[in-house]
Order: sequence, then structure tokens, then C-alpha cells
Amino acid sequence: MAEVLPPANAPVLVTGASGFIGRHLLLALQRQGRRVKALVRRDDGLAVAFPGLEVIRADVGDLAAYRSGLEPGMTVIHLAAVRAIPGTRRANFHRVNVDAALAFAETAGQAGVKRFLHVSAALVYGCTGVASADETASPSEPPFVSGYLESRLEALRRMRDLATRGLPIVTLCPTIVFGPDTPDHPNRLAGQMRWLLRHRIDRVIGGGAQRRTLAFVGDVVRGMLLAETRAVPGAEYILGGHDVSPREFNRRVLAAAGVTPRLSLSLPAGAVRVTARWVDRCRGSERGCGYEAALDMYTHAWCYSSGKAASELGYSVTPIDEALAETVRVLVPPSTRGAEATTD
Repeated sequence: MAEVLPPANAPVLVTGASGFIGRHLLLALQRQGRRVKALVRRDDGLAVAFPGLEVIRADVGDLAAYRSGLEPGMTVIHLAAVRAIPGTRRANFHRVNVDAALAFAETAGQAGVKRFLHVSAALVYGCTGVASADETASPSEPPFVSGYLESRLEALRRMRDLATRGLPIVTLCPTIVFGPDTPDHPNRLAGQMRWLLRHRIDRVIGGGAQRRTLAFVGDVVRGMLLAETRAVPGAEYILGGHDVSPREFNRRVLAAAGVTPRLSLSLPAGAVRVTARWVDRCRGSERGCGYEAALDMYTHAWCYSSGKAASELGYSVTPIDEALAETVRVLVPPSTRGAEATTD
């Protein structure tokens, strides 16, 4: 696989650098020998983990705090966002995913940055059913209420408007990302893998047959670096991987670890929905911002094509079993794998 070469002497600023994808991205940039600035709310040990990294401690919505960190000709990779965590307020989704992202893009444009990579989510292209959607699909509201997706959709539409005004914006839309993580900076799917390998219970909801496109974090990071050098302003790219159902995912993970399930079960979707509504009511979650919304996300199909990224950027996908095996090796080292597999 050809090496991704950075623009000559181009500095880069990464927001959300302390998160799951952010740390993988910092490692890749460090290997390139880049001069990197990280905009984070808290250090989280980044300065120690990544020697030479310049850490800017500020909220992504605080223009005054980070404006001095922007430089003409630099690349900005905007990862910072409020994720779809049950209990998040709709206003917070909008404040960070829409207002702060747009203000940051405009400020970066005024500072003369060379490229502003806005990292969104492939989910903006809608539920896909059987066929895989691509970038030609019109962004559409999902068939359920989701404060998270509402914010992502609005941000995409308004980023498109900024791009038409000449801002050097490229939108990258990863699918559901997984890969090696650490418990203090967890990835949702990696957390599910830990639970599965500890208990060996192949557990799904509603049959677990709905397929979702899963993307290995190493592929997504490489796609970002490719977009930095090869994408034209205004372009959008889906960064995906393999279409896998929850049931198939569980079985492949167990196979990667060389163990078999103790039990396979499917929780009735209706019963789970009743429980989710009750929990949302008890917690005072807004409609579309709680566990019922998370269940809706889980029970729909989300399949996407990365053909455009492959043809225009040179994006490539790691075989699913190879990616899962690499993740399992990090989550459960061989020396402890037997203990994990037998723990009740």
C-alpha cells in the first residue's frame, strides 16, 4: 500500500484529538513527522503520549481561545462533536455539531487555512435498507426522531453553503468505526467486543439481522490523510468498509479470539423498546435523545458505498476478519485471553 505523503511543511490542527479516532490520527501524523496542534477541552495526557504536540486547551465554541492557533496554509481536521450518547440534550447537539463547527470553519477560512476537513457521519445519507447509499443520495431525515442526526444533517447542509462561498471545506463521512482502543478512551464497538469476549454470550436485539457498514479506524485515518492531499474543496466522501449484521459481527469476533459462544440469544425488540422508554422517562431525556433513539439506530440498516473515495482518493479497506483480529489482539492480549474467555 502506497504511503500517504503530507503537503510540504504543512502544519495541521486537530480538534477532538483526545477521542478514539483523534488518538489514532495523532499517531499517524506523528509518524509523518508533522507539526501538529491539538484543540481539546482537557489534556488527557496527550502532551506526554505525543511528544512535540502543541496542545490548545479550549472549548471548540470559544473562538477567541483557538483563533491564534490557526495559520495560513495549514490543514484543519475537525473531529470534535457531541456523539449520540443517550441523555444528551438537543441544544448541546446543536451548539457543538452545528454552531461551533460552522463558526470554526468560517474562522479557519478567514485565517487562510489550505484545507478544512469536516468529519461528519455517513448516517446523514439515510437508512439504506438493502441497497448501499453513496454521496449522490440526498441527505434525509431518518424514519425516527434523532437529535444527533438532526444536528449532523443541518451541519452538512450549511457546510455545503460555506463551500459554495469559497471556503476550502471537504466533508468526510465515516460509517460506524471500530478498532483498538483503551478503556479510558473507549470505542463503542470495542466495548461491545470486550463484553462479548468476557461473557461469550452472543446477544442481539430483534434477531440482529440488520446490516451496517463497519469501518476499521486505520482505514478511516488513512482516508483522512488521503483527502488532505487529493480532495478538492466542496467534495464529500464516505469512508466505510464491510456490511456486517450484529449477529455476524459477534460470531466473527468470537472466531477471531478462537472461542465459541456459551449462549446465543435475541432480545425481543418490543420489550427492549418498552424498557428504553421507561428509562428515558425516568431520566427526563428529550424525545430523540435517549435510549429509544439509540435502539432505533441499532435496529435499522445503514449500508454505504466507499466507491467514490476509492476511485478519487485511493481509499482502501482492510479485510474484516483481519481488522477484527488486530482489534482483539489489543483488547485481549494472548497472555490473558484464556482468563477472559472463562470469566463469568
